[in-house]
Amino acid sequence: MRKANVQKGSDLLESYNTDPTSFVVTSNYPTFSPEYGHNFPIFRSSLVPTMRRDPRIRYGLNLLKGPIQSFTAFVDSTEAENPQLHETIREQGVQFVYGVECEDQKVKEFILESFNQLWQDGLQEMLLAIDWGFSVCQVMYEKALDGKIKYRSMKHIHPFNTAPVMKNDKLIGAKIRGVPGFVEGQPLLIPKIIWHVHEKAAHPLHGESRLSWAFVPWHETWVCYGARDIRRTWFHRNSYNGGKMRYPIGSTQGPGGSKMDNKEIAVGMMANMRTGGFMVMPNEFAADGKTQKWDHEEPSSNVTPQGLMDYPEVLRLEMLEAMGIPPEVVESSSDGGLGSSTGRKVPLMVYYSSLSPLVNNVINDFKRFVLDYLIYLNFRKRVEYKISRVIPLKAVEAQLPGQDPNGESSPPGKGKPTVDKPKPKSPKKTDPITKMDKPNLGV
Repeated sequence: MRKANVQKGSDLLESYNTDPTSFVVTSNYPTFSPEYGHNFPIFRSSLVPTMRRDPRIRYGLNLLKGPIQSFTAFVDSTEAENPQLHETIREQGVQFVYGVECEDQKVKEFILESFNQLWQDGLQEMLLAIDWGFSVCQVMYEKALDGKIKYRSMKHIHPFNTAPVMKNDKLIGAKIRGVPGFVEGQPLLIPKIIWHVHEKAAHPLHGESRLSWAFVPWHETWVCYGARDIRRTWFHRNSYNGGKMRYPIGSTQGPGGSKMDNKEIAVGMMANMRTGGFMVMPNEFAADGKTQKWDHEEPSSNVTPQGLMDYPEVLRLEMLEAMGIPPEVVESSSDGGLGSSTGRKVPLMVYYSSLSPLVNNVINDFKRFVLDYLIYLNFRKRVEYKISRVIPLKAVEAQLPGQDPNGESSPPGKGKPTVDKPKPKSPKKTDPITKMDKPNLGV
């Protein structure tokens, strides 16, 4: 077996035509697992495209990925100690702030630039691992004007068209098959590939789709005779009866002397009523002189059974709960629609904390598959650096020296001793995250 050659850094700018074999999930298992007496349905990855068409599932996936995209920021480690940063975190609701610590300032700037570019172009491709259990992406690079090779974007490859390439029980790349532009038989090696896994505890390479957690309520919703089928059948067949039509036995002579069976005439009248037509009947009485030979009774509305509409709604909430989204996050009308109905933010904070491992996994995989290679390629040395999450301090803990919690100067004899200095002009305040000047209010 031919050994795989280690790719040089200069090869990162090549055309990424490679090969591959596929990883197609097939299963001979029954629809329901025999291990459970209550017919527990079995999840297959082939069901993921179907589940993603469900509006509730897609809504849940957006709730998982949206905060990661919007509420994440990377800052210099020196700014992480700035009280103004903690104030900005509290004001803007930025939940995932990471400080980059590195002695080499140029490397630090390069790391910040790389992560900001990832969050702008490439994060959504990596987060498809939530849908499938793992995501395989071809990493795109570019050569900047300063001569450095930089990360540019990612190109997602369908999981069914990929297979891992292993060496000494370690992942070194991926094979792709059935995708235009890739050459058969040539693997795509790291760092031209990034293999991101969701829930590595379930499987180190293929992980576990979060949709599998919501499969039971989803199956109960869409299966034949499930919640949606029951609701659709009721309103389609039982919300209104079809009305009643009485007709005299025999036939009626029409224009030209032709005769038509009265039953066919009655059926035609009822069909016209269904399409919004009108009804014309002869004013002909029976032998008693009181009863009309032709008679029509209007349809009446049936009462919707109690709980019919609640059943699908309960399953919709169970889907979100299974995906790790508390119902209070989407049900509350307080705090701009977030938090619990009583105004507490406990469910929202718990929800954000559950997203923290997803953000950490993205950072660690990007660092391992891409960033470490780029740093060595561009700076020709191995550099120690650290990326750690910034925990926002409370207003009292983040106050400046010589200030009380309200931001006012402490009176003499309280707080730390201060030295009288000429009061400088108030400089513009800068937002540590957006880098935009804040208006000077003279405070």
